[in-house]
Amino acid sequence: MTHNPPTTDLTAARHAYLADELGRIAARIKEMTEQKKLLESELKADHVDVVEGNLFRVSISYDVQTTRVDWKAVSAKLKPSRQLVTAHTTVGLSDRVNVRARSAAARKEV
Repeated sequence: MTHNPPTTDLTAARHAYLADELGRIAARIKEMTEQKKLLESELKADHVDVVEGNLFRVSISYDVQTTRVDWKAVSAKLKPSRQLVTAHTTVGLSDRVNVRARSAAARKEV
């Protein structure tokens, strides 16, 4: 279900521009995230603990133990009443922006 207000041609063109810019930024973030992971893996492969660059200092902690409780599994095991679950459940609202590259065929239609 789309939820777009009526627009003029100029507004539609602005929205198209903003969508393309958002997509370009999302693509750059993905590329940079992959590059970051690659650089991190190279330092880890060399077993670096601390390295001082000219601009930044990087420290790596290995085998850091974290503890997480699987509350969903605990809850399932204890079989709480619906009222108890409802009393401790919150609902929040948020906006979600999804960015996807358009297919070559869809780009030709524009």
